Amino acid sequence: MRKKVSDAAIIAGMRLIERGEVPDQEHLAKELGISAPGLCQRIKRLKRFQPPESFARLTPQQREFCLNRAEGMTSKAAAERAYGCSSPGSAKSIGSKLLRDPDIGMAIADLMHTAGIGRRRRIERLRYVIEQDDPSVVVRGLDLAARMAGDLQPQQIEIYSLAEVRQLIAMISIDKPVTEPVEI
Repeated sequence: MRKKVSDAAIIAGMRLIERGEVPDQEHLAKELGISAPGLCQRIKRLKRFQPPESFARLTPQQREFCLNRAEGMTSKAAAERAYGCSSPGSAKSIGSKLLRDPDIGMAIADLMHTAGIGRRRRIERLRYVIEQDDPSVVVRGLDLAARMAGDLQPQQIEIYSLAEVRQLIAMISIDKPVTEPVEI
C-alpha cells in the first residue's frame, strides 16, 4: 500500500535538508514513511515548478506571507508566521499593509492560479457555497462574493460640523447672504 504525503510536507522536509537538520533525502524518506526513489521523483517534479514572475520580485518574508495566504491563512496569521511578530496587533497591521500592496496581491493571485485555484475556480466553489441550505453558510458565501466583486469597498463619509451645516444652509437660503467663505 502506498502512503500519500503532501507536497507541503515534502517542501518542509527539503527545507530541513537545506538547513542541515536532516542529513539527506534518504533519511527524510524514512521520516516521512515513504520510499527514497518515490521521494526523489516527487522532489524533481516540485523543483520543475517555477514560481511566478510576480513572486520572484518579493523579499523572502513577503514570499512567505504570500505562500501562507495562498494556503488559506488569515493575513494576521500569515504575517505572524512570515515576520515572527510578537504581538497580534503588529501582525494585523503588517498583514493589512501587505494586502494593500499591489505586488503582493498579484503574487497571491498568480500562486493561486498556478495551484489550479484561479478566480474562475473560486467563483465556481463560491456558487456551490451560496446554494447551500444552511442560511449562515449562504450569508458567508454572499459576503465573500461581494468582497471578490469589490462591492464591499469602504466608503468615505463626509462629516460636517454644526457651524459648517449652518453656513451651507445659509448659502442656499435666498434670504440670508453668506458673510464668510465656506471651505469644504
